[in-house]
Amino acid sequence: MSGPIDLAKYFEAKVPLDEAAQQQAATQLSPYRLANVAQHSFDNQRPTYVMHLDSQNVGENLWKIAIACSDNVAKLYDYNSLTGQLTFTHQLRQHTDNINDIQFVPELPFMVCTASEDGTAYLWDSRTGEVKQRFKVRGPLTSCTATATTFAASCDQDIYLWDIRSGVQKQVISDFQSSTILRIRFHPVIPSRLFSASDDGTIMQFDLTIEVFLSFSLFST
Repeated sequence: MSGPIDLAKYFEAKVPLDEAAQQQAATQLSPYRLANVAQHSFDNQRPTYVMHLDSQNVGENLWKIAIACSDNVAKLYDYNSLTGQLTFTHQLRQHTDNINDIQFVPELPFMVCTASEDGTAYLWDSRTGEVKQRFKVRGPLTSCTATATTFAASCDQDIYLWDIRSGVQKQVISDFQSSTILRIRFHPVIPSRLFSASDDGTIMQFDLTIEVFLSFSLFST
């Protein structure tokens, strides 16, 4: 088939495209190609869904991939962006309920954190799959994030802060969001800035270098 297809005519007339026309239409509609370069099969006897995903560059063409699955298990992979090879490395099995968030720690290579409905959050070593730190609150955790010094996790309308090395709780940020906090993240360049997003339609910004309960900005959606 030579030349572009007048797709509008096909769509208006609702005429099915033959195989050659389908290939030509795909070429016209998108300049991108989806290559199935990496695939990992899960246990067909216990089907799971991938609920959350994050990645971290750990070297030239080398990445760590972390996923949180619907069976309360997180999985780690090595990914080579040059060859497209995805290799399963570890399962992270500590949570007893849904994992609501998973994130690599930008300031700490090979560290990944998880937060769960079971009220626990973990800091893991992505090279070994070992638990480096455990954090616990009385209630389901919706999100987690960390810097080189501070681990944060959200529960309902509160944000809990711990010393990432000792595991000692440092602070609880309360009474700022009027509804459940869905996601928290530290600023990728300024680790003293913490952001929270809530289903009340607001984003909060906290400056942890000063009295946290006095420092915030409100952005309304």
